[in-house]
Amino acid sequence: MSGRINVEFVIVGLPDASIKESKERVLSCLHALDVDLDMKKVTVHLSPADKRKTGTGYDAAMLVQFSRK
Repeated sequence: MSGRINVEFVIVGLPDASIKESKERVLSCLHALDVDLDMKKVTVHLSPADKRKTGTGYDAAMLVQFSRK
C-alpha cells in the first residue's frame, strides 16, 4: 500500500487533544501493517460521552478494533 490513505476516521465522545491525535498514530500503524483501509468510513465512539477521555491508552483498543474488521 503506498501513497495517501483514503479513510474517513472520526472520534466522538469528549476526547482530549491526545486522543484526537491518536487518529494519526492508529492510521500510521495500520499503514505499516499493510491493512487495506481504502474508501472506509470509521467512527469511534468513546463511552460514556459525558466524561472527558485523556491519554494515549485508547490507541491500542482502536487498533484492535480495526484489525478485527
